[in-house]
Amino acid sequence: MYSVEELQQHTDKLLLEVDEVIRDWPSQTVDEESALKFRHGSKPAIAAEDSEDLLRIYGPDNGFLGLGKISNGRLQTVRIIGAQLQ
Repeated sequence: MYSVEELQQHTDKLLLEVDEVIRDWPSQTVDEESALKFRHGSKPAIAAEDSEDLLRIYGPDNGFLGLGKISNGRLQTVRIIGAQLQ
């Protein structure tokens, strides 16, 4: 067990990034406009192949946004996880 103080001092060593557990899943990076649409649940057009599998979606700054699928050339939001809405 760790004390609260130990956790606060060593969070970088004791906690994983939220997307670390799914790092072997395919990913897609999107531009700022598509990232904004993704975060708001819109389906931005995207130049990528359709995928039935869930994808890790990253913004232009490589920040993890969440999970999505690509269907008919559009990115569908499945779950928003790591993005601040703007």
